[in-house]
Amino acid sequence: MNLYRQLIALTDRQTRAAARLTADLGGGTWQAESQSGRSLILRGQGEAGKRVFYDTAGGQILAPAPEADITDIAV
Repeated sequence: MNLYRQLIALTDRQTRAAARLTADLGGGTWQAESQSGRSLILRGQGEAGKRVFYDTAGGQILAPAPEADITDIAV
């Protein structure tokens, strides 16, 4: 087992946030609105009007998000 790869796997963390998809821009690209009201461009699969979790560093849609209020708590 490569120790370097194990270390990277432990420290490589995605920063997630939630957004609502507002429009399909085509080619797997979506216009979205963050919880703070900021306009975003995200990549991946989704459906207009639905909430998703996305990677804040790369703008990649990760998974569907629940239709509930989400609060970020720093730990």
